[in-house]
Amino acid sequence: MIDPVYPGQAQFALSIGTLVAALAGVILVAVPYAEAGVQLLRERKDVAGG
Repeated sequence: MIDPVYPGQAQFALSIGTLVAALAGVILVAVPYAEAGVQLLRERKDVAGG
């Protein structure tokens, strides 16, 4: 195990990793909702157009 050059470096890397993980989680949760919303809008358009 190599010690980081600066004590804050490991903390910085950890916070970046946490941020990326949180972002990935948000995307994974948001995508199905977005798809459902698009589907709903399409159905509404079809009803309005028909």
